[in-house]
Amino acid sequence: MEKISYPLPFYLKSKFIQSILASRKPKKFFKTEVVLKQKLILLQLKNKTKFLSHYTKHPNSKGLIILLHGWEGSSHSGYILNSANYFYQKGFSIFRFNFRDHAETHHLNEELFHGNLIEENFLAMKKILENFKERKNYLIGFSIGGNYTIRLALKFSKEKHKSINHFFSISPSINPGKATLKMDKNFLLRNYFLKAWRNSLELKEKFFPYKYNFKKYYNSKTVYELTEQIITEYSNFNSAKEYFDAYGIKSDFTKNLKIPLLILTSEDDPVCPVEDFYNLKENSFLKLIITKYGGHNGFIQNLKYETFYHKIILDELIIQISLF
Repeated sequence: MEKISYPLPFYLKSKFIQSILASRKPKKFFKTEVVLKQKLILLQLKNKTKFLSHYTKHPNSKGLIILLHGWEGSSHSGYILNSANYFYQKGFSIFRFNFRDHAETHHLNEELFHGNLIEENFLAMKKILENFKERKNYLIGFSIGGNYTIRLALKFSKEKHKSINHFFSISPSINPGKATLKMDKNFLLRNYFLKAWRNSLELKEKFFPYKYNFKKYYNSKTVYELTEQIITEYSNFNSAKEYFDAYGIKSDFTKNLKIPLLILTSEDDPVCPVEDFYNLKENSFLKLIITKYGGHNGFIQNLKYETFYHKIILDELIIQISLF
């Protein structure tokens, strides 16, 4: 584990400012080459599950970077667009993946999104690698996307051919139950995610009215309470705790890790409790970095949106490329 400090002006030290800025989408983010040259990609698995995402091929590609957003985020989230632009400028092709029921893709699949869909997302990653062949491949995930990134690192570690060379997990929710309870304690975060999730559920009900009726749950006062109600009716889990525990990251997960994984979190993350990271078992494939400031998915160093983890990740990519 490394504790790292980085230059940060006083007006960006607030964890809430960091977290808000991370998700903002300035107009300049949509005028970049990586967005202007993107292609809309529909992925379909053998079981008919569909994903709608964005792909931008770099003319002199050094490798493919797949980006995974957080819960109720999308391929157009600020931190995704910021990262896509940065790494495209550094010579990488970019695939901005959308989980099911995100970015207004609710009509594509009948079943709901939740945190335990590791198998379908593993198959989706394999299909991306097959369809957009590159010599080197990397995965960067944020928040619940960071949680998926860790679990995907374990899935790919079991593969004989390690088709993804390095995984990067930013502000991952490694203990989703505790993260949800912590989120619910903050008025702004609780209301933001309750509203976002209700909007998502309304879209799902609109497209599949014969299957879903969520209106009776909209009086839920917390995200945890709404999770309890939705999960127990529309999944095989008996409680929110059972559901959250099923996709939490165990402290000894590293015993099965065979591919380099970098995890970055901050002590002031308003969603993910930092103490959970101190319990992770060491492994030569794991690099854990904890900063004092950064918020959730933030780590923004100035108002130009220059971001601390971009340089950290780029250094790792340069090492990987130099090995081949």
